[in-house]
Amino acid sequence: MKWLSYRWLVGAAAAAFALASACSSGNPPNLGDSDSGVGNPLPGGGCSSGKAGCPCSPEGATADCGVVERRSGDYVTCSEGTATCTGGKWGACTGAIIYMKSVGSMTLGGNLQTQGLQTNPTSCDSDPCDPACTNYVDNGTGLDAGAGLQPSDSGGVTLVQEGGTCSGYQCQVVTCGGNAQTTLTGTVYDPAGLNPVYNAIVYVPVSLPLPAIPAGAQQDACGGGGNLPPAVAYAYTGPDGKFTLTGVPSGVNIPLVVQIGKWRRTQMLASVNQCVTTAVPTSQTRLPQNKTDGYNNQADLPQMAIVTGGCDPMECLVKRIGVSTSEFTSPGAGGKVDYYQAYGEPLVGGTNPQPSNLLGNLTTMMKEDLIMLPCDCDEEYYQYRSSSGRWSGNYTTFLSNIVSYTSNGGRLFSSHWGRQWLEGGGLTNPFPGIASWVPYGSSGGYDGYNFEGQINTSFQKGADFSTWMANAGATYAAGKFFINPTRYDTYSVSSAARLWVSYDGWLDYFGTWYSGFFQGPADFTFDTPLGAANQYGRVMFTDMHLASGFNTSSFPSECPTGGLTAQEKAAEFLLFDLGSCLTQVPPPPPAYYPATFTRDYEGQCPAGQKVVWRFFDWETHTPSDSNIVFTAQTSDTQAGLATATPVVNLGTASGAPITTYVGTDVGLALAPSPSLDWLRVTITLNPSSDDLSAPTLDAWRQQFDCADNQ
Repeated sequence: MKWLSYRWLVGAAAAAFALASACSSGNPPNLGDSDSGVGNPLPGGGCSSGKAGCPCSPEGATADCGVVERRSGDYVTCSEGTATCTGGKWGACTGAIIYMKSVGSMTLGGNLQTQGLQTNPTSCDSDPCDPACTNYVDNGTGLDAGAGLQPSDSGGVTLVQEGGTCSGYQCQVVTCGGNAQTTLTGTVYDPAGLNPVYNAIVYVPVSLPLPAIPAGAQQDACGGGGNLPPAVAYAYTGPDGKFTLTGVPSGVNIPLVVQIGKWRRTQMLASVNQCVTTAVPTSQTRLPQNKTDGYNNQADLPQMAIVTGGCDPMECLVKRIGVSTSEFTSPGAGGKVDYYQAYGEPLVGGTNPQPSNLLGNLTTMMKEDLIMLPCDCDEEYYQYRSSSGRWSGNYTTFLSNIVSYTSNGGRLFSSHWGRQWLEGGGLTNPFPGIASWVPYGSSGGYDGYNFEGQINTSFQKGADFSTWMANAGATYAAGKFFINPTRYDTYSVSSAARLWVSYDGWLDYFGTWYSGFFQGPADFTFDTPLGAANQYGRVMFTDMHLASGFNTSSFPSECPTGGLTAQEKAAEFLLFDLGSCLTQVPPPPPAYYPATFTRDYEGQCPAGQKVVWRFFDWETHTPSDSNIVFTAQTSDTQAGLATATPVVNLGTASGAPITTYVGTDVGLALAPSPSLDWLRVTITLNPSSDDLSAPTLDAWRQQFDCADNQ
């Protein structure tokens, strides 16, 4: 008989029982790439890793080894163990795993040389139990499984993504030699190109055009900005804004997308050389300044609404981080920043509608991704301005709409006296328990004093925020920066809120430092609906005024020039975080689809003997919910295989993502049908039910025996 028969037990004393027993326990030896191919044993000897007496390094290294315990015709009994590198040579093989193998001729399936099968195999004549030996010479036919499959890194086959063949820019990814990869590096910056952007996602999409980003507030954790397309490669930026993308396509006109929330810009890279690292210029990795600032004159920005604050011109922050002035327009006029005027400065050429046009209409609010309600110089809008001036309207309606807006995915940014949108101005608390508020009349306003902001580094994003502020040149010590002007409205925040910055002392006009004299939250956020299992919106409150006092001109001439202050940089970081996903969401990889291929085998026996098909063995990696199905049929001719019956089931590989080994006796599966000269094995790879995980067939082989015709 010329077929493998494995018996696997622990302990050398069990060898005799192993040879006689008809059952097995444990796992048989790994098939490995070296057992794939077709041919006969090679003559001669040679050295290999773990082989006693062969050179080795470094001292003390260990390697798998195997030695012959006994021979019986075409069968050997092997003992597998471990060899240790001592004095520059491999020592004796010591171990206790006993198995039996055939060293006779056999027909094997696989031909996996496409991914690293040894082309110069070590001879097995001197030690057929050596794990490094290759008993079989590759027949050189290669693996051509057809559409839907591709060689895997381990030397087998796996599914191709996207509909059975590579798609779009996937087809331009090359396999490099050694450890080389086609790589892109760079830094993502804000629209102005001044400060790095943290937690932005950078990716090469499978194809263009990109899917549209849904407009307005959305009931999802990304506020609608998580609609990411399948990506060939992606990475998130760190606190320094840097990214590294590996395994990217090469060639000309390769798309690169930078995105955070609904800020999205695509650039076409003129050329990407394969198997080397390419640094992408900053001009191609910043966020968009306007709707036409990208490939094909298209880019995405969030739809923002600003109600101008008489004491805190927050509209200037948006302009100063790089958004084009042309995007500031009257509501509905096509700009990405809808301009409403309270007691702040008017927009030149705008209609400047009152805040009630926004806050009094939930439908209008839901069209906005982000609403900014900065300090407008007064404690209680409902008391002083409910029936006249720029704040006419029903205050309780405003509050109700704010809760509905944020609960359905809207993002809200308020400062100082914007607190009344969070605590209700003494009427009704729209976000109960979120903070302990300083009573009206007791909160302070301080201009000209350098108050210390202490960044909360007790959570990862807080620690990254501290690093980002240092990278932006905004801190004077680790996690500390000066804030001027500042306000004081909260004693503490609840566990439902995320505290970003606290006050921790101040410096008076005479240079005297008062540590701990002035304490309390300066910046915090919370997600909405409060206490809900599924949260979609986010609210930010800051007591850091971004400017001081009243302005006497219109937008944009009211805005200062020059670099951002430390508190403006902090507000920029928090503004981008406010509009991003509540939890980090990667783009989906390209999907997998089922694929089937066949392998045909011909058995050849001496005159007077017939082919008896024996074990079909396989080695697979099957992620949970995926599987590989094996079937077989036999015929006198290869042409007859297509219609041969019966088609028998050889088994299904499935389960956790671990290597599996199964041996099916094909002859028994076909019984009582005759074992004819030709055998076809059909192999179907099925991905997981979500199409995002693919199984891999690492190795397989088919064996046959020759039996007398009687």
